[in-house]
Amino acid sequence: MQDNFERFLTFDVTADSNRMRDHATFTRAIDDEVLIATTTRAAAGLGTSDPDAAFSSLLTLPSVCRASDYLSR
Repeated sequence: MQDNFERFLTFDVTADSNRMRDHATFTRAIDDEVLIATTTRAAAGLGTSDPDAAFSSLLTLPSVCRASDYLSR
């Protein structure tokens, strides 16, 4: 889904429900990186974050990491 601030939040959902299975991805037009949220609380935090928040401050949210770090685990 995309909001009015050019933020995209995409959920990896289970096949039989709309619940988050493993992670959600978060991107903004102003960032070069993709963030991964590994809990629904983290996804909600990213989805409601300040549109002008610095990328580094978003990384300080619990259960949030760079996509590159998530893929290497």
